[in-house]
Amino acid sequence: MTSTERGPDLLQEYFDAGQHGRLAEALAEPSSGLDVLERRRWEAALASRGRGPVVDLLVAARTHRAAATPHAGALAAQAARALRGAGFASLADELGADADAGRDGGTYPSGQAALAQAQALRAAGDLTGAAAASASARELLGASDERGLATLAAALDAWLVEDLGGARAGLQVVRDDTAAPGPVRAAARAALDAIDVGTDGADAGPRRARWQVGTTVAAAAAGALGTALAAGLGRSLPTLVTTTASHLRAGLAEAGVASVRVVLDEARLALALAVPGVVVVVEEETATGVGFAVVTGYDPVARLIGTWSAPAGAAPTSGPSDRVGARLRPWASWAQAAALCGGGALLVLPGDGAVARQALAACGLADDPRLELVDRAHFDPADPEVPHAHVAQLARRAIAVAPELPLGHRRLGEALLALGRLGRLDDDDLLLERWVAETRERFPDAEWPRQLYAEALELWRRWPEALVAWADASRIDGDDPRNHLGQVRGAREVGGLRGARHGLRRALRLDPGQGEAWAWLADEELASGDLDAAQAALDLAAARRPDAIDVLTRQATLAERRGEQAAAAALLERACLGDVLERGQTMRRWRHHLWAGEFAALQGLAERRLVDRYPSAPSAWSVMIDGALMVGDRDLALAAIDGALQRCVPSGELLDNMVEVLATVLSADELDPALRSLEHRLAGQSDPLIRIARGLGFAGHRAASVAALTRLCERYPHDANAPYSLAQILAGSPDAAAVAAPLGQALGAALALAEHFPWVRILLGWHQLATAPDEALRTVAPVADAVPALGWDLMARALAATGRADGAAELRARLPEVASAIPDQLGFLRRAGLMTAARELGAVALAAGELSVRLEHARTLAAIGATDEALTLVEAAYGADVSDPFVGVWLLKLAAQAGADFRVEEEYPSVVACCQADSQRFADPWIPIALAAGVGVDAARTTLAARAPHHLGALRQRARAARAVGAATAADDLAALATLAPGSASTIDHPEL
Repeated sequence: MTSTERGPDLLQEYFDAGQHGRLAEALAEPSSGLDVLERRRWEAALASRGRGPVVDLLVAARTHRAAATPHAGALAAQAARALRGAGFASLADELGADADAGRDGGTYPSGQAALAQAQALRAAGDLTGAAAASASARELLGASDERGLATLAAALDAWLVEDLGGARAGLQVVRDDTAAPGPVRAAARAALDAIDVGTDGADAGPRRARWQVGTTVAAAAAGALGTALAAGLGRSLPTLVTTTASHLRAGLAEAGVASVRVVLDEARLALALAVPGVVVVVEEETATGVGFAVVTGYDPVARLIGTWSAPAGAAPTSGPSDRVGARLRPWASWAQAAALCGGGALLVLPGDGAVARQALAACGLADDPRLELVDRAHFDPADPEVPHAHVAQLARRAIAVAPELPLGHRRLGEALLALGRLGRLDDDDLLLERWVAETRERFPDAEWPRQLYAEALELWRRWPEALVAWADASRIDGDDPRNHLGQVRGAREVGGLRGARHGLRRALRLDPGQGEAWAWLADEELASGDLDAAQAALDLAAARRPDAIDVLTRQATLAERRGEQAAAAALLERACLGDVLERGQTMRRWRHHLWAGEFAALQGLAERRLVDRYPSAPSAWSVMIDGALMVGDRDLALAAIDGALQRCVPSGELLDNMVEVLATVLSADELDPALRSLEHRLAGQSDPLIRIARGLGFAGHRAASVAALTRLCERYPHDANAPYSLAQILAGSPDAAAVAAPLGQALGAALALAEHFPWVRILLGWHQLATAPDEALRTVAPVADAVPALGWDLMARALAATGRADGAAELRARLPEVASAIPDQLGFLRRAGLMTAARELGAVALAAGELSVRLEHARTLAAIGATDEALTLVEAAYGADVSDPFVGVWLLKLAAQAGADFRVEEEYPSVVACCQADSQRFADPWIPIALAAGVGVDAARTTLAARAPHHLGALRQRARAARAVGAATAADDLAALATLAPGSASTIDHPEL
C-alpha cells in the first residue's frame, strides 16, 4: 500500500514532523491518487519550507482561489510572503492575502524557531541559553529531516558549556546516523576526535570570549555590509564600494578607519578574533561572484565558524529573512566555499587603529603586500574596455610571488576566458586547458576552476563536456545555483535530459531572481501540458524581465495553447516592436493573420516587415509567395518569383513554393515557356533549375519536367543531379516499357558522374533487377551499408532472383535492425513507383515497433488504394499525439478518401484548433476546414466561402475531398479551382500540395 493510499493524514504527519523527504517521495508515487488541487497544496507546503521553488506556491494559491477551496486563504498568504521575500512584490500584491494568515503548525516550525534562538544567543555570548535552546530544538526536530543538524548543534552547545557527557552522546548519535548529511556527520566525527584526545576541557573561557567578539556585528545582520561594519565599530560610515577588498579598504581609509590586509589560516583567524574590537571581513565565494563575510565567531576545538555574508558590488538592503544572528558552519566546508585557507581577509580596526595594530603585530598579523598584487589583477568581466592581456600578466606576477593564494589563479583564469570570448586566445597554446589542469591539481576542493572551465567549454560549444564540468562543480557545492543552471544549459543543448527540470527547479529554489531560468521552466511546463504552472513561471520571468523578447514570445505561445489568439497576437506585436531582428516574431504574427482570415493584412506584413527588411532572405520571399497563393493572385505570385530571383539565391522552401506556383497557376501551354525563361535567367545555376524541373515532374507535369531535365542534362553535362533527377521522373512513369531505354541512359550517365552516390546505385539496381539480378547485386553492393534499409532489401531481392534464398533470408532478417531509417526512405520508393517495396519495408518497420513510420506507411497504403488500412494507421498515430496538426490533416484526408464523411465532420474542429495552437510551426487551419467543406459540412463550406474564397491550397483540398466522396459539388469545386489555377487539374492528386 502506498503512502498516499493510507490517507492524507499521513501526509500531514510527514509535514508537521518536518519529514520533507518522505512527503516528496509520497507525492512522486505514480499511484498517489491525489487530485490536482491536493497535489498542488502539498507541493506548495514543501515550497513554503524551502523544499521547492516559489512558483509552486504561486500555482497552488491561484488554483485553490479559482476553485474556492478552504485552503485558498492560507495558500495565498504563504505565497505572498514567499513572493515578497524573493523580490516579487507585485505578484504578491495581486494575491491580496492576509500576511498573518497561513502559518503552518506542528513541531517543525517551533523547532526551527528554537534553532534560530540558539543562534542568536550564541552570537550574543549566552552559551548557557544557547545550549538550552538547541536542546529544545533537538527535541522538537527529532523526527524531521533536520534531526542530524539539530542534534549536532545541541551537542556542540553542550560541549561549549563543558557538558562533555551530553556532548559525546549527541555526537555519537549524529556520527552513526546514516540519514544525516555528510558534512554534519564529518563535523561530529571531528568533534569526537577532539574530545577523545583530551582537549575537551581546555580553554573554555577564551572560547566564550571569542564568541562574544562580533556580537554587535551579528545583531546588524538585517543591514548592508557597511551598516554591519558601522555597528561593529560603533560609528557611522559612508556608502562603501565593495568591488574588491582594496576598494573596501580605500573607502574605509577615506572615512578614517584603519585596516590590515592579511592572509588567514585557522590559527591566525583565532588570533585575530582574540584582539578586542577587531572586525574580521573575509572574501567569500557567492552565487554572483566574490563577496564578503563578516566573521562573528570561531571555536578552534569545535571547528565551527559563524558568519554574516554580503555580496560584492552594490550592498544589499537585507540578509536572509529567516535567519537571525550568526550562521554556524563546519570549518572544512567553509574553507572550501570561501577559501579562507590561503584567502585574503581585511581586519577592520577600532578607534584610530594604533592599539589594535600593535596587538595584531605582536601576533604576527601585518599587512601582506602579496594581496595588493593580487587585487591589481581584479577586473570586471562584463567591461569590454578591460585590457585582458594585461590583467593576465598581472595575475601571472601575483601567482609567481604567492602561488598558494587562490585569487591570483582565479584572476588568470577569468582573464584567459575573457580573451577567449574576444577571440584573442591562442588556440595552439591551449593556455586555458593548461590553466585548468594546473589549478584543479593545486586547489582540488575549489569549485571555481571547474566553473570557469565549464564556461570555456560552453564558449567552445563542447556541450556534453560542459555538462560534466558543471556536474563536477555541483558535487563540490550543491547549493550554488550557477552549477545547476549550467547543467540546465548543457542539458538543453544536448537535448538528452529534457531540459534538466529537476536541476532547474533546484536552481530557482536557491536563487529565484533568475528571469531567464523562469522562462526555461515555463518551457518544461508547456512541454508537459501544465498550462497553469507555465503561466506562473512566465509571470515570475516577466516580473524580472518585463520586456524580454523570449518572455513575450513564450507568453504568446501559452496564449495560443489556451485559444486566446487576440492576446497572443498582441504579445507578438510587442515582441516585434522590441526586436530589431524580429523575423521569427513577424512570421508568427503572419500566421495569426492567416488563422483569422485577414489576408490583406497578411500580405502587407509580408511585404513591409519581411521582403522590405530581408530582401536577400529566401524565407521572406517564400512567405510572400504563400500569401499570394492564399489570396489567389496569380500575377502577384509570379512577380514574387521574379523578385526572389533578382534578390536572393533560391533554395529549400522557396524552391518548393516556386514549384507550387508554376504547377498550379500556369496552364500546360504556359509551363514550357516559363521553364525556358527560368533557364535563361538562372544560367549557370544548375541546382535550382534541376530542383524546380524535378518538382514539377513529381507534381504531375511529367512531360514538361522530362523536357526541361533533358535540356539541363545537355547544358550541364558535369552535374550528376540532372541525369539522376531525370531518372527519378522516368522511373515513376506508369508505362515502364516506354521509358526503359531513356531511364537506363539517364542512370548510366548519373553513375558515370557519381559512382559513389548511393541513391543512383539504388535506382539503377531496381532498374536492373527484373532483367539482370546479378548485375543489380554488383551495382548496389558497394553502397548497401550507406542506406541499409533500401540496400539490404534490394540485395535480398537480387539474391532471391538468382536462387540464393538463404542469403536473401539472412538479409531480410537484419532489416528490423535498421527500422528507424526506413521512414525517411519510403518517400524515395514511392516517387520511383516502387510501391510494393515501399509497402513491405513499411510493414517491417511497423512490426519492429518503429511508430514514426505510421504516417509514411499510411501514405504508401493510400497510394495503392488500401485506404481503410491507411486510415487505421493514422488514427492510431493521431490518438497517440492529438497535438500534431499534420497527422490530424492526414486523418481528414484519408477519411475523405475512404468515404467516411462523418469522421471528417467529427474531427475537423479539433484539427483546426490544433493548427491554431502554436504559431511557431506552419499549420494552415484552412486546410481541415476545406476538407470538411468538400465532404459536405455546410458550416465549413460557408466559412471557407466567406473568409478564404481564393485560398488555392484550401480550394484544392476541397475539390479533392469532394471528388473522393462523390459529392454533388465536386465538378463545381474543381471548376472554381481551375478558374484561379489552370494547372490544378494535373496537380489535384499531388500528395504534398
